[in-house]
Amino acid sequence: NYNQKKIENGISFKEKLESVVPLAIKQNDFWETRRENLEVINELYNHRKNMIHLKTKSKDELNRYSEVFSEMLSFDLFKAISATINVFNSIEKDFVEIEEE
Repeated sequence: NYNQKKIENGISFKEKLESVVPLAIKQNDFWETRRENLEVINELYNHRKNMIHLKTKSKDELNRYSEVFSEMLSFDLFKAISATINVFNSIEKDFVEIEEE
């Protein structure tokens, strides 16, 4: 069982994404057909976490920054944006609309 306080402070992002979202939208099998989207979103979150905690984790600053930036440069951000939009639009139709130029 999840309550607001536990959801906000007591569980990981991964658990929120994988367990709470399907419960909230009453689709327990939500991720079965969206496994790739889930993996990409988790990877995006891990990159975010690594960037935010650079200073606290860094013993050798230059190498740590270099490693994290190299990982980010090889990460397909457009794929992550697309995965995120797909998930939002799967939960609520046309929640995110893309304007054509």
